[in-house]
Amino acid sequence: MKQSNMSFVVHPWLCDAMGHLSARYFAAFFDDAAYRLFVDIDGTPRSMQQRGLGWADVKHTIEYRHEVTQGSILCAYSRVLRIGNKSIDHFHELVDVESRATCASMTAVTARMSLSERHAVPISDDVRRRAESLMNEHLLDEIGWNFAGG
Repeated sequence: MKQSNMSFVVHPWLCDAMGHLSARYFAAFFDDAAYRLFVDIDGTPRSMQQRGLGWADVKHTIEYRHEVTQGSILCAYSRVLRIGNKSIDHFHELVDVESRATCASMTAVTARMSLSERHAVPISDDVRRRAESLMNEHLLDEIGWNFAGG
């Protein structure tokens, strides 16, 4: 069985006045999961900076599906949906370890960029190959959990 790429504990200080995980922390959890996905695709931020390249998020769509309260443990599962000339569409979901419910999902578009010129640049063949290897890999399908996303 493959593991998720990230795990999170929902501490009380991450919750809003109603006792639910705050939307700001859902966004942070998804940001961490995307960061980890792009390390698999393109290496560490240090190595990207040395090459003068980076990534910039240009679109996020988050769907909240199941409430999350303090004490919950969430796992993030990620995959690549589409590889364009200069951008990658990716999908992430946060799953409650205890109930196995998909609590939230995010689709995002992230553009390849030149750090010196500050604009989008084409994705190289080696990065494309690594991203393609993550396209059909969906971890929840593999371990038999219900998958309701993209």
